[in-house]
Amino acid sequence: MWGTASVIDPRYVLRVWRRNAIVWSKYWLGSFVGTAGEPLLYLFLLGYGMERLIKEVGGMPYSRYIAPGLILTATMYDATFECTYASFTRMTKQNTYRSIISTPVNLAEVVAGDILWATTRGVLSAALVSALLAGLGILTAPTLVLMPVLAILCGLLFGSMAMVATGLARDYDFFTYFFTLIVSPMFLMSGIFFPLEGLSGWAGAIAESLPMTWLVRLSRALSYGQTDPQMFSDLAKCVAVTAVLFVISIRLVRRRLIR
Repeated sequence: MWGTASVIDPRYVLRVWRRNAIVWSKYWLGSFVGTAGEPLLYLFLLGYGMERLIKEVGGMPYSRYIAPGLILTATMYDATFECTYASFTRMTKQNTYRSIISTPVNLAEVVAGDILWATTRGVLSAALVSALLAGLGILTAPTLVLMPVLAILCGLLFGSMAMVATGLARDYDFFTYFFTLIVSPMFLMSGIFFPLEGLSGWAGAIAESLPMTWLVRLSRALSYGQTDPQMFSDLAKCVAVTAVLFVISIRLVRRRLIR
């Protein structure tokens, strides 16, 4: 019943994914407005507004500089919200997890299905923002078409991280701490809005340790059509952290439900 099996069957993961997709189809428009609209507001209000004071960063207009990071911001927040508030509700208030694991689906497959669905939402938002930025002529590199692939990695990473928080949470108030102390610093200190080269000492070390920093660098490389040997290091670190967080999330959710 509690899904102690370590084997994850992709067929059952997809069934959990499909269940969430059906529910989301009832309110998809409002979801897009909230998650894709916020990065665009940052772009137009902050990006174009700051260009009055900051003409160029890295040899390009400020709005173009911040655009690649804002694409993945949509993915980060989509995946995080889905695997915190939504997953916590399914886990505790609605008892959806308990209902599903009374079937042949084990707990690891439920967690994987939730993370996969959160990733899907994040990829859709990233694709929408990327298309709008390309249509506006802000980002034009052919490699921009690969952004949804990077968004998959971003969604899996932050979906797994959020599921770890959900496994630890005792109530909804816990997520206030998670967003304030973990998610917001990643958003502000990952190099989206300013070059990290200007940071030194402890601030630079913290910024460089944030997974969002690695993803933003990869996003800029795709958005500008650039290549850098550091891309492979950033990619490897993202994959490794995602794998670790995924395993931890399953164990925490299992411990929570058993207790």
